[in-house]
Amino acid sequence: MKFFLITTKRINLTTFIANFATSKYMQTFLGSWLIALGAQISIPFHPVPLTLQTFTIALISLLVPFQVAVGSVVFYITYAALGMPVLEGGASGIGKLLGPTAGYIVGFLLMSAIINLLTKYYPTNSSLKRCLFILAGGSVLFISGMVHLSYIFGWNIAIKTGLLPFILSEVVKYTLAAQLSLFIQSKNNL
Repeated sequence: MKFFLITTKRINLTTFIANFATSKYMQTFLGSWLIALGAQISIPFHPVPLTLQTFTIALISLLVPFQVAVGSVVFYITYAALGMPVLEGGASGIGKLLGPTAGYIVGFLLMSAIINLLTKYYPTNSSLKRCLFILAGGSVLFISGMVHLSYIFGWNIAIKTGLLPFILSEVVKYTLAAQLSLFIQSKNNL
């Protein structure tokens, strides 16, 4: 049996892996699973739990192109819709997506888009400005979430359970995401 040699350009495995890992598709895939991981780190509140989803969405949105940032959130939501246990506490399914947290799920998309667009059109190395970008996106996230909660439970409960318990923790997460994004970018620029 003869072996045929192909004399085309050799592919360096390290280069292939590096290029694949930096492709937008791989970044989107990895971003979606980072969001899923953030959802599993949770402190139970009712009806909306405290998770690290907003932290990971903010961080991703500060660091990658628009298609990757929003695509990561779309993939994440798609996994949940397909029944993969990626939501808080391993939950999944259309029923869970349409429950009390539905407004926040929609808000994740809006948050990601707003943070990414602000970062794109107003690039900055200021931690404070990046934190303000996240705050703008996070505000839209919470408005979206509370509107849906108010439809189910009324405004009083929506504010008490869907906003007030999260104010301090969100500010801390936003600040950490802004700082970490600057750290990651400084390491990538070396």
